[in-house]
Amino acid sequence: MELQQLIQGIHEVPLRVEGLSGPLEVTGITFDYKRVKPGNIYACLHWEEFLESYILSNGYAYIQEAIENGAACVLMEEGVSHETDISCPRILTDNANKAMAVLANKYYDFPLNKMKVVGVTGTNGKTTINFILRTILSSAGLNPGIVGTMGTRSDVYNIPPGLYTTPLSTDFFQSASKMLQKGVDTFIMESTSHGISLFREFGTEYDAVIYTNFSQDHLDFHKDLDEYKDVKLELFRRLKNQKVKNNPVAIINVDDPFSHEFMEAAEVPQITYGINKSADVMAIDIKLSVAGSQFTIVDDEDSVPIKFRLGGEFNIYNALGSFVAARCLGLRTEQIKKGLEAVTKIPGRFQMLEATEDISVIVDYAHTPDSLEKILESARELKPRRLICVFGCGGDRDPKKRPIMGKLAANISDTAIVTSDNPRTEDPQQIVDQILRGIEKETMSSVEAIVDRGKAIHQALSLAKPGDLVVIAGKGHEDYQIIGKEKVHFDDGEEVRKFFGR
Repeated sequence: MELQQLIQGIHEVPLRVEGLSGPLEVTGITFDYKRVKPGNIYACLHWEEFLESYILSNGYAYIQEAIENGAACVLMEEGVSHETDISCPRILTDNANKAMAVLANKYYDFPLNKMKVVGVTGTNGKTTINFILRTILSSAGLNPGIVGTMGTRSDVYNIPPGLYTTPLSTDFFQSASKMLQKGVDTFIMESTSHGISLFREFGTEYDAVIYTNFSQDHLDFHKDLDEYKDVKLELFRRLKNQKVKNNPVAIINVDDPFSHEFMEAAEVPQITYGINKSADVMAIDIKLSVAGSQFTIVDDEDSVPIKFRLGGEFNIYNALGSFVAARCLGLRTEQIKKGLEAVTKIPGRFQMLEATEDISVIVDYAHTPDSLEKILESARELKPRRLICVFGCGGDRDPKKRPIMGKLAANISDTAIVTSDNPRTEDPQQIVDQILRGIEKETMSSVEAIVDRGKAIHQALSLAKPGDLVVIAGKGHEDYQIIGKEKVHFDDGEEVRKFFGR
């Protein structure tokens, strides 16, 4: 696409071209100088989060390398100083992240406007809903794709999990384009606060957005909880201004204490779901077990009994949100029931591992106070003889949640083992010490601290007796530990299998 054609008609962000002497054919857009190919636009980002700053830092530091790799044009912000003498044309803007998203979306010909799009936002439950909804749609003969913590996935196009739940916009829209070309008809994405704040999904129009819940997380990125919540609210405020998809639906968990704020923010048609408060769609007659749950979904039209193989009440909420979204996408009740009952497991989400006939082991991604509390309470509802928990907190992340999680684990579990979880560049012992500060003296006798995660898991399993349930929380599907600046192979499930000699 020719550069002038690419920038023509863009109004969402100011763009000004300098140094262009004639037609310039653009062959792609990237923020990563290592991936620049001849004819690409290199986007200089200097306030993108770059979760691991040692992997890729300020984009302005790599302009020369990008040009040497073939960059034909550089996208940069007005007024940002740099030392490189730029010989190629420049696109100047007031927000490089937003401009990169707008340009990428247009370059790939607005792929998401040609698919059904469901966004899932909230502190917890996003990944699980992605997988449940994908299973429902696939079971009904559709061809869905998902983007989120577990990577970019469909039956025809897959990218493994990366550093970012929401990929940066150039990768995001490119993946959407490739999925569209391969026949994907529905795009289900985790709409994260990072992705929204940093304009990674900017320009996306939704057919439906699901709100799951809100609790403490990401305070290493957001200045406070109000800012974190406001970013999620912004996603719902944007729905009324969509230009292509004029009938979006807001799907809201009415049992969440903050649901009223999201209902007020979404000035579009709404459907509520819940268990405890009156809602448009509800679950009743709930029965929980180690094997999963049974419940009935009721609304004005139907009463649908469901046998669900995911355990925990929190997963019933995820099933309800998925049920409503599938309805909004036009599926019939019997199709949705079939899909819900086809769900087997979500990797690392309340995942029951094969241990022994007498000892149960669950691995879960829970890494926030709310998610840890829900996981442990759900495990307690299974009525084990004793509940043993292994968990830690990530380094270079919100330290305020560490003592909170320590107190929760000690109060709900019979035995809690505090350990390491992606310490990154922090001292893992220091992280453990901060967790322990939240534990009350009267419960400290039931707590152990073992920094080595493998040894902690083995200790928990060695303590377990027939009838006990061991919950290993924090990493879920991840098969690595980030220690210092290195990613080292580590898998909670593998450690369990090692212990039992499998």
